[in-house]
Amino acid sequence: MRPTCLLCVRKHLGKAEALMNEARMGYPHHAGLAIGNLSEAADEAMADFPELAEEIRKHWKRYEMDEDRYQFPTTEILKKVEELLQEVRLQQKEDEKARLERLVGRRDGPRDDYDGPETSETAFVPPEAVVRSGAAVGADGSKP
Repeated sequence: MRPTCLLCVRKHLGKAEALMNEARMGYPHHAGLAIGNLSEAADEAMADFPELAEEIRKHWKRYEMDEDRYQFPTTEILKKVEELLQEVRLQQKEDEKARLERLVGRRDGPRDDYDGPETSETAFVPPEAVVRSGAAVGADGSKP
C-alpha cells in the first residue's frame, strides 16, 4: 500500500473533475480517464484515511454506472481533503515544535532525561577560542 498523499488526492480529484466535464461536453472517452483519476485519488488516501478513500470509491462507482447523469460531489470531497490537510499541517507543526524543544531541552515541566546540573565535565566547550573584547579567550577563560 502506498503512503498517503493528500496533495495527490486533491490533484487527482481536480483532474477527474475536469475530465468529467469534458466527457459531458462531447468527449465520452474522458469519462474513463476521470475514473482512473478517481481510483488514484482513493489509492492515495487509503493508508491513513480509509474513510475518505471509501467515500471517493463509492462516488466513483456511482459515476461509473451513470456517467451522463451522476454529479460527482467533487467540491464536497475537496473540502474534506482541505480540512484533513489543515489538521495534518497543524500536527506537523506541533511535532516539529516538540522535536525542537527536545533538542534544546526546554519544555513545560521537568525533562525526563535530566540527570542533574551540568558540571565542568559535561558542559559544552566550544572547539575554538571565543573572542571577547577583542582578545582571544580559551574555553576555560585563559588567554593564549
